[in-house]
Amino acid sequence: MKKISVMAILLLSTTVAFAQTNTTQEDIKAYVNNQITDAVTSINKQLVEHSTTDDELRATIKKLEAQVAELSILVEIDELEKTLVLFAFDSFELSAESNANLAPIIDFMKRNPKTTVTLEGHTDERGTREYNLALGERRANAVANFLASNGISANRITTVSYGKERPRCVRANSSCWAENRRVQPYFN
Repeated sequence: MKKISVMAILLLSTTVAFAQTNTTQEDIKAYVNNQITDAVTSINKQLVEHSTTDDELRATIKKLEAQVAELSILVEIDELEKTLVLFAFDSFELSAESNANLAPIIDFMKRNPKTTVTLEGHTDERGTREYNLALGERRANAVANFLASNGISANRITTVSYGKERPRCVRANSSCWAENRRVQPYFN
């Protein structure tokens, strides 16, 4: 019984430390705080009352482990959605750096086979709306083809082009334009 209680406390403290150091979104923090508060209350009540059984404590630990796993996926998604696949001017060719940036996404999707991704293609502000929508589509498709060629099923990948309509940076200079020529993933 003592071993299981110590394990539960260690798991809980690990969950708290993990949540405090790695989360960046307020909704994830609120979710984690609620889950931790509920778990601490439940475990403390069981320990104080000495009414818990090993099976009940194991069930609580299993619940905490599932919550930690879910939280780690949410945190990983948050980080992966910050991945930018950048492109040269008027190009949809993937660079070696782009391929390297996509490796963690491929790894994540292989470990989470039910996860799907939407790839958003973007361009800088130069050129016509129609041209940029087509270029954004070619960029998103280039990333989709790369993911598919690395073992990700095409039915798990969706592409959309926003052309120049959703810039990350709004200054009219070369560094800003370079930041806007991108494909960005969003997981479902």
